[in-house]
Amino acid sequence: MQSKSRLPTNFAVQSKNAEGLHVAIIMDGNGRWAKCRGLPRVAGHRAGVAAVRRAVEHAPNAGIARLTVYAFSSDNWRRPMAEVRSIFWLLRAFLRLERERLREAGVRLEAIGRRDRLPRLLLREIDQAGICNRRRPATPFAGGH
Repeated sequence: MQSKSRLPTNFAVQSKNAEGLHVAIIMDGNGRWAKCRGLPRVAGHRAGVAAVRRAVEHAPNAGIARLTVYAFSSDNWRRPMAEVRSIFWLLRAFLRLERERLREAGVRLEAIGRRDRLPRLLLREIDQAGICNRRRPATPFAGGH
């Protein structure tokens, strides 16, 4: 059994229709993907964000009612701090840039897991996305770290 300190933080999304598939995406290997192509690791993380965006867009048509994305695990804290900061920056940018589009598509964002180690600015974006949820019921989406 994992200790509480090793539990991941995730973001959860589900559709208005409670019936359907629950799909989990583990964002693993983005840095290796980039390295194999001679790119910096952060390029792999950017490609991972783009893949999640596509998954969220296509999930409803594929019968996916809930999508959970594991975007950052407790093991990721062992990475160089510059890489950790870049991952959090990407998550923040995704939430800030996509918030309105997600709301219009009926996506509801839930942050699940530990929040206590997340940067304050990322927490603010997560909370702002949550405010959109309270204004309008929507399709849930999950992502994690």
